[in-house]
Amino acid sequence: MKAKEEYLLEDGLVGDPNGVDQNSEGYKRLKQAIAERYSSYTESEKLNIKLDGIRFAMLDYLENESSNIIPPGTFLKRCLDVVMVNQKTFANYIDWNTGNLTKLLNGQRKINADVAMILEATFPVSASIWLRLEDKNELVRARQEKTRDYHQYSLKKLQQQVVKA
Repeated sequence: MKAKEEYLLEDGLVGDPNGVDQNSEGYKRLKQAIAERYSSYTESEKLNIKLDGIRFAMLDYLENESSNIIPPGTFLKRCLDVVMVNQKTFANYIDWNTGNLTKLLNGQRKINADVAMILEATFPVSASIWLRLEDKNELVRARQEKTRDYHQYSLKKLQQQVVKA
């Protein structure tokens, strides 16, 4: 019988790369260790952890090949919820009217470079990530609409045109 592959984690807990048995003693000890460590953090550190979680979710979405579209405003809503700032307050803070912010949050308005830089300055997410979210969604929409046959284009066909000329 093949020995189970395990990894020794911090605090002496053992991890299994094939998944986690949530009923195991090791899992329960890990969960307790995480809770104890988290409770020792300051409120500022806890806030940063939550915002980092949103940033990681954004990066995960960008790397995912799914055809589901998540408007950047969805992530912005999560950021505002974490910092407990309402839409009206945030709209005033960035010198926008509430209607424009609502449109952005609902995916009816795009994030441009100016807004991305404001968001970068406010939250721990780079402007390029905010803009990449818009780019990904635009590409997904274009692929779904298929208004043009892009398979007709290739480097080989282009080179053949050059040879003919």
